[in-house]
Amino acid sequence: MINGQKIVIVRSTFPNSDSRLLKTVYFLKHSGYEPIVLAWDRDGKAEGQEHFKSFDVDFKCRLFNCHTPHGRGIKNFFNILKFQRWVISELKRMNDIFAVHACDLDCGYPTYKFCKKRKINYVYDIYDLYSASRKMPSLFRGFFNNLEKKVIDNSFSTIVCTEERKEQISFSKQKNIVVIYNSPRIQSLDEHKIVTPKKVLKICYIGVLTEDRLLKEILELVSDNDFLRLDIGGFGPLKDIVQNYSEKFPNIKYLGELPYSEVLGVESKSDALFAVYDPSIEGNKMSAPNKFYEALALGKPIIVCKGTGIDATVGKLNVGLSCEYTKESFLSVCKQLLNDDTYLMLSENARKAYSNYSFEANMKKISNIYSMIGR
Repeated sequence: MINGQKIVIVRSTFPNSDSRLLKTVYFLKHSGYEPIVLAWDRDGKAEGQEHFKSFDVDFKCRLFNCHTPHGRGIKNFFNILKFQRWVISELKRMNDIFAVHACDLDCGYPTYKFCKKRKINYVYDIYDLYSASRKMPSLFRGFFNNLEKKVIDNSFSTIVCTEERKEQISFSKQKNIVVIYNSPRIQSLDEHKIVTPKKVLKICYIGVLTEDRLLKEILELVSDNDFLRLDIGGFGPLKDIVQNYSEKFPNIKYLGELPYSEVLGVESKSDALFAVYDPSIEGNKMSAPNKFYEALALGKPIIVCKGTGIDATVGKLNVGLSCEYTKESFLSVCKQLLNDDTYLMLSENARKAYSNYSFEANMKKISNIYSMIGR
């Protein structure tokens, strides 16, 4: 029997900005478990806050408060160690833990150490393979691969976000690998009508504001082209640059760091979404951006980059367009979306494809993993 069994979810970011975490909370809550989140408040915004609400679900959350900007790489190393010590101490304080759900290696390693000692099962949820998503010397890459292999091998089950990511962890012995797509929960597809853009193309990006997503080039491009409008939100190293462009150019609007509960509403008012990742970075070659699944649900074309894995899926389903990692190529693709026939075809294909990646199917997969632990 489940009867509110306690599952601790560990994640090194703020909960309200992490759509995958919030969906996991929802899945577990609706499967009869009691999810408790251990997370990192890197901006010190919510000191003392212990309750959050998302998807009409209330959940408990304990926060590690330590100001640490995203995207600083190895410079965050000592703060990550502090966070990991805090995770272990918080887990030790809890009684009757049924299982732990750890997200990525910075949470997976302390979870592995704690659960091995206490003989508790844990599920390892890989958003991004650690060594593949960061630039580092080959010596460090081997070290972190071995560390992550240990975490994967000792987990009850490991979750990845695409079928292609299974190949990425083929070095492990784990056989119980489950694919959970980053699909959004959407009440009714009928609420989001397909309307072709008229002379002006409104594009949207809400996510991490980092160097490897062509964002600076797209900001420059939009500022020079009146037929483009950009709504952009999120957090990260490029935040100040985005704000400056927003203040100078009326066709660029910075939305700040939005809670995930507001993201779909903003995206639904756009004409197209984009997720253009630098293909020269190893981790981006198997990208699985939330925006791809959100675009399907909303019936919006998506622009992605060639050579990032997701471009093959976009091309196969014919739900968007792929560009080179240059602003000139991105501009060319934007112009194609002003063609009514092209736009309608891509949008209708996106709407049809969503059923294969539905939120409800993902929920069943999560529930099945934890029901197996209880047998």
